[in-house]
Order: sequence, then C-alpha cells, then structure tokens
Amino acid sequence: MKAVTIGSYGDSSVLHLVEDLPRPIPQPHQILVNIKSSSINPIDVMKRQGYGKTIFEKQRKNTFPWILGSDFSGVVAGVGNKVTRIKEGDEVWGCTSSPNSGTYCDYSIFNQEEVSFKPKNLSFSEAATIPYAALTTWSGIVRWAGLRPLDLKDKRVLIKAASGGVGTIAVQLLKHWGAFISTTSSEKNKDLLSNLGADNTINYQKECFSKLLTDYDLVYDCLGYFGGDEEVKKSISILNKIST
Repeated sequence: MKAVTIGSYGDSSVLHLVEDLPRPIPQPHQILVNIKSSSINPIDVMKRQGYGKTIFEKQRKNTFPWILGSDFSGVVAGVGNKVTRIKEGDEVWGCTSSPNSGTYCDYSIFNQEEVSFKPKNLSFSEAATIPYAALTTWSGIVRWAGLRPLDLKDKRVLIKAASGGVGTIAVQLLKHWGAFISTTSSEKNKDLLSNLGADNTINYQKECFSKLLTDYDLVYDCLGYFGGDEEVKKSISILNKIST
C-alpha cells in the first residue's frame, strides 16, 4: 500500500511517499479502513517536528518509518472477529490517538471505538476535517470542564481565537446549546464566525476583549499557552464572581 511517512523529525521535507508497505491486518477488536480522506491538525505537525517523541517512541512498534495523521474517512475493508457493529463496505469516519495507526496512507487499522458511521450528507473530504477538532472541543467542555448541554443555556461565553478548527466547532456547538457567544478573531474571519452563530465578534488586532466584555460565565481559550500569562489574566478578569 501507499503511505506518506517520516524517517526522522523535521520540517515538511522529511515527508516521503512509500509505495510498497504491507497492508495491516485487523486484530479481533479492530477495523481495517480503506482511507479516502485525511486532514492535518496542529498536533500532526508538532509530532513531525518531534513533539512528545519520548512518549510516542515508547508506544510505537517501530520508531521509523512513522505514518502520521489522526483524522480519517473511508470504507471498511475488513473487521476483526469480535467486531459486530460495523461491517465491510460501510462508510465510516473517526480519529485515532494511536501512534501505530496513522492516517496518511491507503489502509489503516483502528480500534472499533474510534470508528463511527460517516454522515451521508458529508463527502469523504468534508468528513475528514471534523473528528479531531470536534472531539477536542467536546472533551474540553464536557469531560474536563464537567459541563452539560443544559448548563450552557443562556450563559455568556467568550471563545478566543475562534476561527480555527476547534473554535469553529465550539461556536456551533455552544450556540446549539443556547449560549450567547462572543469571539475574538482577525477582521477577515468575523463574517465567518457570525455566519456560524457568534453573537458578537471582536477584532483582536484593533480591540481588547477585556475592555469590552464583563460578567461572562465561561472563556473557551483556543490560544492556550501561546497567549502567555497576560492573556490568561485578561480572560479571568471578564468572568463573573460565580465563575471565578
């Protein structure tokens, strides 16, 4: 099978097309997928550059060559003998956290819990852009913050750096749950966020959100540590007393 692999860490020049890799064989609880589309997330770029290599190298069966990629959509090409929910020929999508099951290839195997049926109204390419970003958003809000959909109704939420994959999913999800949403982004993405459901869009290049907003219930910060300590302080400053 064909795959794009890396044989060392570095920039995009370490990516190489290999055409003679063996097709993987699914174990009892695994699914073999003929991958039609994949996508690139920031974590995939970071892994290529060596992020987390100490941990990932311990988990990988072979250090190199390494097939990267997390998101996928495709057609089931085989299933293990313990898989009953999904069958050969089903159109599926999902994402994987396993360093041994990259998605920049023709075929890959996944644990059955990582695979679900692809929505019929999405093409393979459209479907492959969603899983990792969507699960990141869901995990941050529901798993780590411990919030339920009913907890977000009529709440005031700021989503920072909202025009990326995680942010655009968060806007739509929180809007669906009934929240009032403010966002920060560059000027060119303000219309995008408004169309996705943002009630208030702030151009961070011209305005400071902490001077415009107050008494918010939640800040969903897609900047993370890239924003620095000052951005964290600004985010905390707009929260109401109950939230802090």
